[in-house]
Amino acid sequence: MRVWLLQTGEILPLEAGGRRMRTALLADALAARGHDVTWWCSAFDHMGKRMVLADDAIVPLSGTVRLRALRGRGYRNNVSLARYVDHRIVAAKFARRAAQAPRPHVIVAAMPDLYLAYEAARFAQQAGVPLIVDVRDQWPDVFLEIVPDRLRALARFALGRDFRRLKTLLRAADGIVGSMDAILAWALERAGRARSDRDRVFYLGATREDCGVAERAPAPAAETAGANRMITVVFTGTFGRYYRPNVLVRAVKHLNRDPVWRDRIRCVIGGDGDYADEVRREAQGESNVVLTGWLDTTAMRTLLAEATLGVIPLAGTIQAFPNKAFTYLSAGLPILSSVGGEFRQVMEARGFGRHFEPNDAVGLAQLLRECWTDPPAVREMRARAVKAFAREFDARVIYRSYAEYVEDIAAARPSSSSTPAIRPAALPSP
Repeated sequence: MRVWLLQTGEILPLEAGGRRMRTALLADALAARGHDVTWWCSAFDHMGKRMVLADDAIVPLSGTVRLRALRGRGYRNNVSLARYVDHRIVAAKFARRAAQAPRPHVIVAAMPDLYLAYEAARFAQQAGVPLIVDVRDQWPDVFLEIVPDRLRALARFALGRDFRRLKTLLRAADGIVGSMDAILAWALERAGRARSDRDRVFYLGATREDCGVAERAPAPAAETAGANRMITVVFTGTFGRYYRPNVLVRAVKHLNRDPVWRDRIRCVIGGDGDYADEVRREAQGESNVVLTGWLDTTAMRTLLAEATLGVIPLAGTIQAFPNKAFTYLSAGLPILSSVGGEFRQVMEARGFGRHFEPNDAVGLAQLLRECWTDPPAVREMRARAVKAFAREFDARVIYRSYAEYVEDIAAARPSSSSTPAIRPAALPSP
């Protein structure tokens, strides 16, 4: 089959050692099953906030996978008019290019981006191509969370067209995929229909190879030594609206009020983002807090091999299963997390981590103290993390099943492999 994947926010696999995320993993799984895969993407790196390609381009990857990159304008902040304009430009370019490209047998469109996914729905309806919408986030609902309560009704009115566009998109889909049960339930509610066998949940997952961990080694000596042992607690990711490692820095500072803890806990924070300067200011003067900036796969391998615990410092609330949970679990790391909802339920049921409340530095400090004091408990959480990853979160298992699902959706409503003229659109223009 010819398969189109549409996703604009992930790291593009353009450089050796770069991490493959959801779309890249699905592309690899589909290619391994003999399919021809085109990944429509943006030329702009959402995470690094930079253009990675100078113009629209077709970039061959491994085997039968290629990128079809579309250049927008770029943006500096995730919540900005510039981002809105960028996404509209990319979506409009897709609409023009798609009409001239060899017709796919099935399309998998990630949402967000809402505008690109909506154009995919228009094309799919016009061309008679099955469409799967892979819902990653509760867009545009997430914008309502960042405005004051008194302005929320006004914001909903202003976003009215986007809410209608979302409903139309989801109703047009042959199948809806969620990255967790709560996300799928939200999408089906917005679509106004009950769940069917065409709708599935596939966790984001990760591979040990992408995280640089082939096999988790036994507990390091530092975990099992006596009073002089040192544990290493890590955070890796974007310092943004969702995840703010400030709370981890504050937890370590709270412990450092007793100088003995400077030799017991080492905190390593890898990444960058909108709140990086704030994190750096808070970490000044703390000798056991290290800020590394962005890490490539080799550096990530070293860090995860040395780590004792991984922290997920959510600042508010989300429904999505956090990406970094899979990174930590792939390395066999116990998790200290402030993510509630479905992830907390899974974490506590599987026993691979412990919860603290968002922005609760004192509560996180207490968990760190307990983990240092009780090495057997940490080893037990580590064993449970290894087990949970192998059974539920290994990307090789997840995306093999996802690829089979794509084949099933395509087979249920086969499209023509020719490229006749596109019929007039039934879905309204955005």
